[in-house]
Amino acid sequence: MGLFSKKPKELEIIAPVDGEVIVLDKVEDEVFSQKILGEGLAIKPIAWKLITVFPTGHAYGIKSNNGVEMLLHIGMDKFH
Repeated sequence: MGLFSKKPKELEIIAPVDGEVIVLDKVEDEVFSQKILGEGLAIKPIAWKLITVFPTGHAYGIKSNNGVEMLLHIGMDKFH
């Protein structure tokens, strides 16, 4: 809620790729499936292939079937 607003604002999150949304309970990684890092969801991309993973695990390069490449960067900082 903003300082002067009376209604909570909606948050819209748009995925950078088309894919199947998977609830965290169904994700194979235990850290995510047990929600150790909190609530969320996973997206299994359609027509994209993983081509690069940064050693820190915070960024991934993906490539579509038509040759478009994208870098997905995952922010690792906590907000208070």
